[in-house]
Amino acid sequence: AAGPRAGVATDVVLQFGEGKDADDVMHAHSAVLRVASPVIDAMFEAGMQEKQLMKIPINAEVASKKEFEEFYELLLPFGPWDFQLGAANIKHMFRISDYFQVERLRCKCVEYLRSASAAVDLLVFAHKHGLKDVYARMLGQVSSVTKDELAPAKDSPEVALDIAAALSSKLGGLQTHVDELRNNTKQSPPYCSFEDKLKRLENKVKTFLERVPDARARK
Repeated sequence: AAGPRAGVATDVVLQFGEGKDADDVMHAHSAVLRVASPVIDAMFEAGMQEKQLMKIPINAEVASKKEFEEFYELLLPFGPWDFQLGAANIKHMFRISDYFQVERLRCKCVEYLRSASAAVDLLVFAHKHGLKDVYARMLGQVSSVTKDELAPAKDSPEVALDIAAALSSKLGGLQTHVDELRNNTKQSPPYCSFEDKLKRLENKVKTFLERVPDARARK
């Protein structure tokens, strides 16, 4: 939670979810938010609804109340001196700083991701947010992945295919199977729903991964 004086002289309310009770709202200083974020500053400068009501809705896809509190504490004078980015906060810190264009924090998040160890969930995250250099570097680090480790890519077929391609280039002899995955995905019957196509792709990638140990044994 924010520091002991974080609620002093606040003049704006942040709404999370439906904002119907105390657990869904957070009191903040509009000046602090405006200085940090050109997005929030523009909301107030343009006389939008946020300025008239002094309320700012925060989409759940951007941050939860707890996540935003951690971010907001960084903006306050004499904020946390021991703050560090890590696996527990890198995703929401990037999402918040990216959405609200807090460039200094966003740059630190990208710097962290550029040196982070490759993981499927981070590959999905980098792909979703257009971090191409982070994505390419992590793909180059992938040397093995189990079916369970692939789970975060269930709804990201492009990432699953890129992981398969990265593994095939290192293990050798499996490029044909990767090409089959791509071709079969493109040639799915037009009457198939998107969910059906995802399920088919998931099954094909699982089959591919089952062949990986055999390829290792032959090397």
